[in-house]
Amino acid sequence: MTFWLTFLAYAASWTFQAGPAEPAKGGGIAFPMTAEAYRGFAEKMANNAKMITVKRLPPNLSPGARFGYNFVVGGVNRGWILDGDDERGWVLYLDWKGNGDLLAAEPWHFRKVDGQYQLEVEASDSEARWPVRFAVTHVKVEGEDKLGVEIGTGTVRRGVIKIDGKQARFALSGSEGQYNEPYNVITIEAPGAAPQRYRISEKRFNLFGKTFEFTVDPLGRHLALTEIANVLPERVSLEIGSHAPEFDELTKLRGKMVLLEFWSTSCGPCRINAPKNVAFYNTVPRDKIEFLGISSDESDATLVAFQKKFGMTWPQIREPFEGPIHRLYRVDAEPTYYLIDPNGAIVDKWIGGGMAVERLTKVLGR
Repeated sequence: MTFWLTFLAYAASWTFQAGPAEPAKGGGIAFPMTAEAYRGFAEKMANNAKMITVKRLPPNLSPGARFGYNFVVGGVNRGWILDGDDERGWVLYLDWKGNGDLLAAEPWHFRKVDGQYQLEVEASDSEARWPVRFAVTHVKVEGEDKLGVEIGTGTVRRGVIKIDGKQARFALSGSEGQYNEPYNVITIEAPGAAPQRYRISEKRFNLFGKTFEFTVDPLGRHLALTEIANVLPERVSLEIGSHAPEFDELTKLRGKMVLLEFWSTSCGPCRINAPKNVAFYNTVPRDKIEFLGISSDESDATLVAFQKKFGMTWPQIREPFEGPIHRLYRVDAEPTYYLIDPNGAIVDKWIGGGMAVERLTKVLGR
């Protein structure tokens, strides 16, 4: 009987409701193609069942209309057409039906908000519904000014965990209306502690001195916790001021300031960052700072070709996104940066492009 009561104590379970979906910040940048370039792309994708390219066009498109992809609904990547300019405004045609026929597609008009053309639509798939945000942008990529479209499908649902008189806030980060994919993230914010991010694939976390298995509703409506008997060791801290987790290549650079960059050549913001990072790296003495790249590229040839093209001479380690160093630093987005001082302490960290040079300049006092 004692054993049975002990088992029941450790099998306690709770379910906590999450609030409505809120749009998350940011998104990936797509670079729309000319009609000619898109025809070549469509030919390459002809046998890809997960990629539906545009086959029939709406009437009265301008000669400057551009074609793109990465509008994903129901696991299928669908095409779209962007038409207009910064003076007349922009319109977007979306392949809602998933058949490539945009002959009768409705034109969605962008609104200018704080100087940027923006558009939000709602997509759905079965029970899931989520906002898709588009923004027309102009960025310099590989030395060339390019027209881009930022596409955001991320959402956040928030709630509160309450157990034995203690409470902590949680946030479920979803994409395309789904919240329980292995790469989705749950963030836990307990009073007096730094926020902790966990991938759904981790399945367990520590909170209030206990260990819980967690599951997230596919649509993000609730978070379920079950207390387990075997308490996990506390995670290594990745907060500023903490000692950076060690691995061989990083240890060899001890005594130098190190910028650790998790990236890949398929990451749009990473490609945009590359020329700026190279220019900065080449102007700073090596006794001041060293860079170390951790690339999730699948091919050595692709990585080496990109390095040669941009003159990236700092060391690179190639491993899968689920590789040991990625897991050690709990990376769930690219690019992710850690700035580590000569003694091995984390002095700065951030996710996303466009900030490396400014943050490094501030720390180095240049």
